[in-house]
Amino acid sequence: MPSPLSARACQRMIELSKYQVKVNTGSWYPCTQRDIDDYESFTSIRRQDSNWSMDDALFNLTQALCGRPSRRTKEALDRLYHAVCDPSCGPDTIIKAFHDIDLTLFGKTLRGRVIVRWTTEAFLRRRGRGPVYGVTMHKSKGRSTIYLNADRIFDENHSKDQMWRVVIHEAVVSQGIFTTDLIVTLN
Repeated sequence: MPSPLSARACQRMIELSKYQVKVNTGSWYPCTQRDIDDYESFTSIRRQDSNWSMDDALFNLTQALCGRPSRRTKEALDRLYHAVCDPSCGPDTIIKAFHDIDLTLFGKTLRGRVIVRWTTEAFLRRRGRGPVYGVTMHKSKGRSTIYLNADRIFDENHSKDQMWRVVIHEAVVSQGIFTTDLIVTLN
């Protein structure tokens, strides 16, 4: 198990979470600027097919874990594995890697529906959200924003792998919101 971050490392991670994510700055992760933009802003994304189901996500995950993933999925899993194991990765890695998380676990169903942002404890408290590691806030038209709480994720009691757990949890939560929206829409 990775060791917790030092107080100095925690402060550095919190500061780094405030910077805009660009492909050629911060932590290295093999992605394009478009991959980053697609999960940072709704404006750069066209509306995707809304026929998502939990079965689709389970199928993608099963394919990835049971040895029958596509070449693209294998490559994405390899990139994610190296990022999770990289001690030099920073908070920007999560946003750079979110395209691969979406591809491997959700079959690219999050693109156009979910954006990921780093935020602070104060921001979440002002919006009535208690002390949480992350929260998914539902927006209009079946879209959601995942807010990752840098103050809580990068405290001295956690290692950097906490950010991976939180973003995957919140991505699953965001899918639940879409499933509910689709049921309401269909009825």
